[in-house]
Amino acid sequence: MPNQHGALAETLVAGLNKLPGKEADPEQVRQLLSYLELLVQWNASYSLTAVRDPLEMVSRHLLDSLSVLPWVHGEHLLDAGTGAGLPGIPLAIMQPELTVTLLDSHGQKNPLSGPRQASLEPGEYSACAGATRVVAS
Repeated sequence: MPNQHGALAETLVAGLNKLPGKEADPEQVRQLLSYLELLVQWNASYSLTAVRDPLEMVSRHLLDSLSVLPWVHGEHLLDAGTGAGLPGIPLAIMQPELTVTLLDSHGQKNPLSGPRQASLEPGEYSACAGATRVVAS
């Protein structure tokens, strides 16, 4: 995926610019791409999504998740049936003031909500067993 990083970033920024609402700053783009990189890694082990191509994941996962951004209001969001953390994690990245709780009944298959703990990046997100709380900072 390192060879694709430029193309992924360009596709992501172009898509974000087409979405209504606030624009992503460079740090948010970096965080979204970091999440995408982990999603690609997790997908190899946990089969979280049928989409395997990172470029396709940008549109089908990240941008699709963020398409609801104009309608997300308030301080808390429950992402029920989160699966791979979609749309909760991208929404938490784009709205850092939003507290997102990830909930999935198949936690044993998901590194975000299962008995294992996953951290996207130290200090930016935390995840724990059961209902997983994602906090962007």
